[in-house]
Amino acid sequence: MGVARDEPVLLMVGNTIEHVLAWLGISFCGAVEVPVNPAFVGNFLTHVINDSGASTMVTDPEFLPRLQEVADRTPRLKHIVDTTGQGGNASLRTLEKSCGEPLIVDRKPWDLIAIMYRSGTTGPAKGVRITHAHAYKHCLPGGTDGPSSRDVVLVGLPLFHIGGQWAGVYQAWIAGATAALLERFSASRFWHDAAQLQATYTTLLGAQASFLMAQPVQAADTAHAIRRVSMLPLVADLQKFRERFGIDGVRTGYGMSEASSPIGAAP
Repeated sequence: MGVARDEPVLLMVGNTIEHVLAWLGISFCGAVEVPVNPAFVGNFLTHVINDSGASTMVTDPEFLPRLQEVADRTPRLKHIVDTTGQGGNASLRTLEKSCGEPLIVDRKPWDLIAIMYRSGTTGPAKGVRITHAHAYKHCLPGGTDGPSSRDVVLVGLPLFHIGGQWAGVYQAWIAGATAALLERFSASRFWHDAAQLQATYTTLLGAQASFLMAQPVQAADTAHAIRRVSMLPLVADLQKFRERFGIDGVRTGYGMSEASSPIGAAP
C-alpha cells in the first residue's frame, strides 16, 4: 500500500484476530498504529481521521457507511483496507497472501508504536504518542507480578484502548501466555465466557468489577479458573470481590495513557 516508516495508519476494527494482525503488521513495518473507537461517528470520527494525519485506514466492513458519510470532510484519507474483502476493498487475507516475505523494520524503544486517542470528555479527543518502551511498561505496572506462560489471559477490554491492547494482548505475549479475546465485555456473561475459554487471568477496570458485583449471585461466579486479576482502580470492597468470585491474587497500579504505569501494588 506504500505505507512508509513512521507513517500513521488508522485502525477501526473490533475485538478480533484481524485487529491483532493489522496492529502487528503496522508495527513490524515501522509504521504507527492509530486505533479508532468503533463507536465514533460524525464529528468525532472526522476529528480523529484528520488530526492523525493518516492517509490509510484498516476497517471492518460494517463501518464503511460511516466513512462514506464523512468522506467529503476527510480529504487526506486515500486508502481503505477492508478486513473481510467486502465492499470492494482489498482484504487483509488477500494482502497477506500477496505481499511475500514480511518487512520487519528495526525499532528503538523511543520510536513511536501508536497514537492512542483519549475519549474526548473535555473537548476534541487528544492523541497520545506512545513509544515502544511506553507500551511495554503499560503491561508491567510498577513491576508487579503479572501472568505466566501457563496462563490464558482473558481480554475483555476494547483493543483500541490501552487496557485491551497493552495490558491485555501484549501483556500475554510478554509472558508467553495465551490471549483470549472477548468481542465485548458483558457483566452477565463474563464468568461463563471465562469458563468457556479456560481463562486463568484477566484485567478489569474498577467499574467492570463493580458491574460484576451488582449481578445476581450465580453458580458461574466460581465455576471458572480465573484466580488472579489485574484491577485498576480497585473495587470498593476488594475482600468481598475475592470471596465471591474465588480470586486469590489481585494486583493494581496507577497510570494514564500519557505516563504509562509507574506505580504498582499487590494488595
